[in-house]
Amino acid sequence: MKKKIGIDLTSSINNEVLTKKIEDLTLHELANEHPKMTEVEYQRLCESIEEIGQLEPILIYKNKIVDGRHRFWAIESLGLDHILVHEIPSSTPIDTVREIVFGSEVRRHQTGTQKAIKAWWAVQEDGITYREAEIKFMTSRTMIAACRYINEMKGDNMLKDLYKGVPVVVGKRKTNSLRTAQKLIKEEETTAIDIRFSEKKEISIDKANEEAKPFLDALQREPTPVIERVVKGAYALLKERE
Repeated sequence: MKKKIGIDLTSSINNEVLTKKIEDLTLHELANEHPKMTEVEYQRLCESIEEIGQLEPILIYKNKIVDGRHRFWAIESLGLDHILVHEIPSSTPIDTVREIVFGSEVRRHQTGTQKAIKAWWAVQEDGITYREAEIKFMTSRTMIAACRYINEMKGDNMLKDLYKGVPVVVGKRKTNSLRTAQKLIKEEETTAIDIRFSEKKEISIDKANEEAKPFLDALQREPTPVIERVVKGAYALLKERE
């Protein structure tokens, strides 16, 4: 069975997706040179294949797997008989095969920050759900939510820099970690709120509502326990000022 797909592959690879029997394939020694997935990553891969199928074909060369051993093992463990493959022509020199394989490896083994940002962009641009993005990009809902928060507070350019590995500046600190950037932005926001509360000045109700609106909008996007803690803290602060 064959079907065409529109993905970017080097011209040395047959640009067709073939279906092969699991029992007909073995591992090439090149496959064992790839980094091993963590247990969590492998479990997410199995869940992804079980829920939405195999998204990325493995690479084979002379009926041996040169890239995709984890996908092969996952499909085998799920009791499936067939796997989707791209086939590198048998006439391809082994040095070229190595270049193809490890070029693919560099693209696939991304950091947690990069995976989460790609997942967030897919949610925004492709309209997929958070759950679908979690599975497809092997990340977590918490990490995708961190991307949303940073995008809302600082804009997409900060996410682009984080994706490229460029350290971003929040306050007086630099970081290239998604979660650290989120934490620093929240600290910055909290400090700004504290300063506003500490300022003793008379303002109109309309002006107060206007200044409070961005914080209230941001608060509404947080889980209920967070909202409750903020409300209790604000109430305690107001009681102190009475």
